Amino acid sequence: MLDYDLLLIDPPLSYFNEKSDDVSSLLEIQEAPYVTFNPGLLSIGSYIMDKGYTVKLKHIIDDKTVDEKLNEIYKWGTPRVIGISCSYFQTYDTVLYLCDELGKRFNDSIIFVGGQHIGNIPGYAFTDSKSIDFVSIGEGENSTLRFLDFFVNGKGSIGEIKGIAFSERFMNRGYDIDYAAFEKCEIIDFIDDTKNQVIVLDNVYISKEPYIPIDLDEMPFLKYDLYENHLTYPCYIEESRGCYGQCRYCVAPVHKNFRYKSAKRFLEELDYVVSIYGIENNYPFLASNFGVDVENTIEIFNGILEKYGTKLRWNAEFRVDLKWEKYIDLMYKAGCRGFNIGMDSPSCEILSIMNKCGNTTDYLKKNTSLIEHIAKYKDAAICINMMFYVDESPVSLVNAIDFISKNYNFISAVHYSPTNLYYGTEVWKNFNEYNKKYGTRIVKSPYFDRVHVYPIHPSKYFSNNEANYWCRIIEKLFSEKKLFAEYHTNRITRDENGHFFKEDKINMSKMYYNNKVD
Repeated sequence: MLDYDLLLIDPPLSYFNEKSDDVSSLLEIQEAPYVTFNPGLLSIGSYIMDKGYTVKLKHIIDDKTVDEKLNEIYKWGTPRVIGISCSYFQTYDTVLYLCDELGKRFNDSIIFVGGQHIGNIPGYAFTDSKSIDFVSIGEGENSTLRFLDFFVNGKGSIGEIKGIAFSERFMNRGYDIDYAAFEKCEIIDFIDDTKNQVIVLDNVYISKEPYIPIDLDEMPFLKYDLYENHLTYPCYIEESRGCYGQCRYCVAPVHKNFRYKSAKRFLEELDYVVSIYGIENNYPFLASNFGVDVENTIEIFNGILEKYGTKLRWNAEFRVDLKWEKYIDLMYKAGCRGFNIGMDSPSCEILSIMNKCGNTTDYLKKNTSLIEHIAKYKDAAICINMMFYVDESPVSLVNAIDFISKNYNFISAVHYSPTNLYYGTEVWKNFNEYNKKYGTRIVKSPYFDRVHVYPIHPSKYFSNNEANYWCRIIEKLFSEKKLFAEYHTNRITRDENGHFFKEDKINMSKMYYNNKVD
């Protein structure tokens, strides 16, 4: 019996605790006092409800309560379609377990998985689990709607759904499949710590055409109350999706499709969100590259000032190479107090290897100008994102030391990450060349083989363990800075009325950087 149309599950992170010297900073935040929405899953649920289908969503926050939450789900009845998010590799093991358990309980229900991690590795997903019908590749709103149209209402065909992969479980259900719309799926697998190879999989098929991105202006407002106790969650407003960059370490170039909301649509949604979560909150404007279109961005700032004056507080992440000079002062005036800068490296050589930008010298000059400009605001927090990357050398580390020393009094926080290797990136695909040219090797272990993500020894000069220590030490230099703690109050769990827990706000900085260097 069909009780409702779509069950969505937001799975918990499983904290990495295996004993090894070479584990990288796989999860820096181990005991942070907050929970967060899954933006992709919330967007899919809101979109599907707007189309008239019934949706239930379960967020499993603690990996120790998975079976308990499954029992709660079973009481809801039988869903026709089940969608499980796997945006992070730390959820991969749990997602496979959920698929197995739900597949046994709801054998007739269609099970699909998606998200930034598993959506990039459909071949691996079907190799690791026989309980999955489909993998959704890329953004999932359109494919999920088409699943429901087909499996609930019998509309369309499987071959018309773009950006999906399937294997035996679905093939054995007896539906007609237009194989002309699909091709054999392949994986690029590692045979040791220095070499990879292409393997074509039997009975795993993937769409020939990529997913269909939706117009962000046509998205319904998010139905935050799909989550239980939604007022206790830090809230956000999405400004754009995707990235126009071509960085070799990043999965964004795999899917492309950068786009942004019009100022009119963004401001309407901002009013809606503030009506729920209040003016006193500090809102993240969700975007990998906030403020790409200058005119649209200025219109957003003027709209904020017209409606809220200087009362609203928010933060955003953006690239150094944007035309920020045209609006940075207005950005601050409109309430931005957290400037999250995607710098990546202070070394021209490393930036070139990353393919971060065109003219690396101009890029670094512009980065310095940006920091100096924001520092004039006094109450603004500057957070710099940096990476310990392929071919790091003593010279590139001296560049980093020089940069940090010169800017220590201006910067509120540094997020410094050892490089992890993600499937489908240029580094993963061309790893054999990286090994020969730079001495780069992957850190291989049963855990990494199982979740299909690898830390790396970045170069002939530095191991992954050394990179990890360096990054943690640099981050700790900034961990007690007051502005950084205030900037991150948007990440703290609230009480049932949406108010901060006082002790969490006071101790945010220490809790955020609680990992120890042993």
